[in-house]
Amino acid sequence: MNNRNKAYYGLNVHGKKWKDLARKNDPNANQEEPLVKPPLVWHAAVVGASRIVDYLKSDRPLEAYRYYAMCNSDQLAISLRRTTNLEKVLPHRPPRQSCLRS
Repeated sequence: MNNRNKAYYGLNVHGKKWKDLARKNDPNANQEEPLVKPPLVWHAAVVGASRIVDYLKSDRPLEAYRYYAMCNSDQLAISLRRTTNLEKVLPHRPPRQSCLRS
């Protein structure tokens, strides 16, 4: 076997592969990790969870954030309490549209 054809799949440490080390030495490997995860509403739509999509379109997620901020004292709750325009900081929610067509 030619050494140039060998692929290094990463260092195995405690049963887990360190893939970043494999990518570091492979010029054809994708060097960047994805920075953003698809939104929850996208996952819900893909699997057909219409009730979750309806929930996310409502005002209830904002109410849940506010409730969490009032009832907890961890760093996230403190940060949420200090945010004056929470409804603008949270992910954008499109305006409600009627399903009925004329």
